[in-house]
Amino acid sequence: MYFFVAFFNLLKIFAYVVLVAGFLFLHRQGILHIFGYLCGISSLLICIFIFIVYVRYESKKNY
Repeated sequence: MYFFVAFFNLLKIFAYVVLVAGFLFLHRQGILHIFGYLCGISSLLICIFIFIVYVRYESKKNY
């Protein structure tokens, strides 16, 4: 169990390193657009909420 937890903690740290490296790369290239990033994150969150509502609606149907 310890190795399982340690492995996934290392993967999370690696994912954050890749994310930060990507932001730094885009910033240094001058193509980091904060507004576009926020719109993309917002659309993802909206789609998640729509999916949650859809799943709850479908689970209440009687088949």
